[in-house]
Amino acid sequence: MKKTFNLWLYELGKSKFMLGFLTIVFFVIQVLVHLIRILRIDPKNINVEDTRSVTDLVQSRLGMNLALMAAFIIIIIASVYIWVKEFRSKGNFINRLFILPGNRMQVYFAKFLTILSYILVLQITQFMILGVNKALLLWRFPVLADHIHYTDFLNSGSMLQYLLPLNGTAYLYCMAFLMVVIVFFFQLAILEEGLKAYGWALMVASLVGYFVICCGILASYVQLMLHLSLTQTEQYFMTMSYAVGFMGIHWLVDYYLLEHKVSV
Repeated sequence: MKKTFNLWLYELGKSKFMLGFLTIVFFVIQVLVHLIRILRIDPKNINVEDTRSVTDLVQSRLGMNLALMAAFIIIIIASVYIWVKEFRSKGNFINRLFILPGNRMQVYFAKFLTILSYILVLQITQFMILGVNKALLLWRFPVLADHIHYTDFLNSGSMLQYLLPLNGTAYLYCMAFLMVVIVFFFQLAILEEGLKAYGWALMVASLVGYFVICCGILASYVQLMLHLSLTQTEQYFMTMSYAVGFMGIHWLVDYYLLEHKVSV
């Protein structure tokens, strides 16, 4: 655990400037788009009795959706790059990581925690953005002081509901999905970079086989959800079981690959 913790801090230290820059961009895009939008609306035209009019002010989806889509793509890229940079670095830095005391999965989990930390930073930043956007809205339209609430932004119908769900169950769904995405792209990076030394044929065959298996798992999940008359609670447990099973199997496979097959 100590090795994992130290490697996690090391990974965060290496990426702090990039993460800080991306967080600032994430913040500026949403706040700027929101500010431009509300400045184009005459306060005299606001009717607090018109629920739809008030809702439209809160639902500033363009900047929010663009920023969230960009953040999701960056998380995917980071999940691949965090491995690729080690394998392709000068002097093959992955060698030094793997010869540290302990098994190689500690390196894996340090990187996994690093990507989760990125997501947590984005979630905290998003809460701050919502606070700033609400303050700007009330500055521009003081009459809305008793009509706008924090949760109105979370119910705005944008992609934000997937990053910051309104309840604990939905948040667990969100985090389970993101963790599955991280594990999926970790696997792609390990197969592509780690098995390259065995030849391109084996590497490509492994990637194709992996895609086929993942498609089969997804298809089985969809079929079960469509054809079984499950309650909402049962659907929740089914989804979480698939997510936990998916990650657990990957960790077992990656343990074997990193310990016995990955050539550095």
